[in-house]
Amino acid sequence: MADVTRTELELLALGEMDPPEADALRARIAADPELAARLARVERDIAGEAPLPPLVLPAAEPAASGFPRWASLAGGLALLAAVVLLWVAAPSGGSGETFRGGLDLAVFRVRAGQVAPQDLVVRGREGDRVQWEARPLEGGYASAFDVQDDGEVSVWMLNQPVQAGQKGKGAAVLDAYPGAERVFVLVTPGPMKLEQFQEALKAVGRTPLAALDAVPGLPGVQRSFLIVEDP
Repeated sequence: MADVTRTELELLALGEMDPPEADALRARIAADPELAARLARVERDIAGEAPLPPLVLPAAEPAASGFPRWASLAGGLALLAAVVLLWVAAPSGGSGETFRGGLDLAVFRVRAGQVAPQDLVVRGREGDRVQWEARPLEGGYASAFDVQDDGEVSVWMLNQPVQAGQKGKGAAVLDAYPGAERVFVLVTPGPMKLEQFQEALKAVGRTPLAALDAVPGLPGVQRSFLIVEDP
């Protein structure tokens, strides 16, 4: 019997799976405690019920000026995967951010309690915590999707309301995945669906993740960051 993918569990949790397939999958879950635990984890991730405590960043954050500098990919891509994400509303303030395409994004790596800005390229390893902060120019619904180079798409966050100028924070702990991945952060005028993102992703074909800054054909604004190996 084929393994159940995270995408299938997400479709079930979101109510977007065809009824016959959903019934068959529920029957498997009822007979498999490990599969039931995986589904419960997916449901918590989508709902934003993360077990991690809030991360307090240093008061002096790097100023966002110009476009991000993309780091070299020499040395290979990360064996990493995010396992949990949260969206925490924070009051807006004069921190000097500039809006690029309607959405400002800053990414940080936390290792052994030390916070390091990553310039939208996260150099991480298993056990590192990644945090991003996004502030949209216009309000809407915030979502985040993790895309692996094997085609698997995971929902890190889905349709969390956010106001114009409101800062949202997402956090993830990295573990082993044998390949590359890119995280797309979107703020859309209306609610998103997982299948909507997947359909838009098909249009980019085999574009390498390192070159895929944005997924075309989606509403609203988006930014992304790449995860690469820290040797």
